[in-house]
Amino acid sequence: MNDQQISQLEIVKTKVRQLLGGDTSEHADDHVERVALLAERFANECSESVNLQEVLLTA
Repeated sequence: MNDQQISQLEIVKTKVRQLLGGDTSEHADDHVERVALLAERFANECSESVNLQEVLLTA
């Protein structure tokens, strides 16, 4: 990913933390982070070309 994409992801992460920071339904920002890390791992192991930014934003 390029610097612009990384910056955009950081903006999204901040907004997600603001929205889910007080969530008590097991979907707080730490859960979202774990899902994103798992999605990134799957993307890296995929034999086909994937858009990592799309994968992380979807996660």
